Amino acid sequence: MAAGKAMSDSSLNLFQQLRALDAVADRQLRFAAHQPYHFAAKQLFAPIVLGEVGMVAREYVIVFSDQTGSLPLALLGRRPGHNAYVRSSGQWMARYVPAHFRRYPFMMAEVPGQPAGDGSSTVQHILFIDAQAPHLGEQGERLLSDSGEPTPTLRNIQNVLVQMEHDSRRTLAVMAQLEELQLLVPERIVLHPKQGQPLGLQGVRVVDFKRLQTLAPEQLQALHQSGALDLIQAHHLSLTNLRDGLLRENEEGPVSSGKTGGTGSTGSVSFDGIDWSKF
Repeated sequence: MAAGKAMSDSSLNLFQQLRALDAVADRQLRFAAHQPYHFAAKQLFAPIVLGEVGMVAREYVIVFSDQTGSLPLALLGRRPGHNAYVRSSGQWMARYVPAHFRRYPFMMAEVPGQPAGDGSSTVQHILFIDAQAPHLGEQGERLLSDSGEPTPTLRNIQNVLVQMEHDSRRTLAVMAQLEELQLLVPERIVLHPKQGQPLGLQGVRVVDFKRLQTLAPEQLQALHQSGALDLIQAHHLSLTNLRDGLLRENEEGPVSSGKTGGTGSTGSVSFDGIDWSKF
C-alpha cells in the first residue's frame, strides 16, 4: 500500500507570480474568463469556505489540514501533484468547481488603512493577480479605464472577492471552535481505486464523531449557531465519495454519467451573478 503526503507538497500554491494590480502599469490589461483548468492540474487540495461546503460535499471528500489556523480542504486527487478532476484537455470533471479556482487569477488581501480618531484603523482591500495566469493579457474585458479607474468588470470581481474574504474569516472562526473542542483527529485516508493498489494519504484530519457525541448541550448549541455543525455534516456526508466518487474512477478514463456531471466545465466560470452568501 503506497503512502502519500498531504500538506507538505505545494498543492495549495496556486498563485505562481502574485502581485498587486497596478492602476498605471496594468491599465491595458484584459481579463478573459473562460480558460481551461490546466492551471489547477497539480492541485491536490482546494481550501473551501462555509458558504460552499454543501456543494463541495456532493463531489469531493472534505478533510482538514493537520496545521491549525487553516481552512477546510476538498481532496482532489490520489497522489501529490495531480488533480484527478482536471483532464489533460483542461476540462473540469465535476458539476461544482471550488471557489478557490473560480476566483483565480484574483486574490483579495486586507491591510490596515488610515487611523481613525478613536485609535482604531480602517481596513483597506488590495487586489492581487497572478501575473502568469492565461486569463490575463490582450484579450477579453478591460479591468481598468483609460484614467486608471476600475471598470464594471473589475468592480464586480472586487465585490465577489470581498464576500469571499468575509466567508473565509467566518470559516476560520468555525475552525478555531473545532480546534478548541479537540474535535479534529489525525487520520490516514485510504483510497480504493477500481484499478491498482489502495493508496494511503497522510497529513490530514477528520472529525472525531465519538467525541462530538460527548459534548454538552451548550457546546452543541454554539456549534449550531456558528455554522460549525453544517461543516461537520458536510464533512460526514462527503466521506461517502471515498467509495463512489470520482477518486475511485480511472483518473483519465471516460466520463461517468450522473456521478461527475456529464461533460463537466469547459472553462473558468464568470464572476457575473455570483453571490457567495447563497451557495
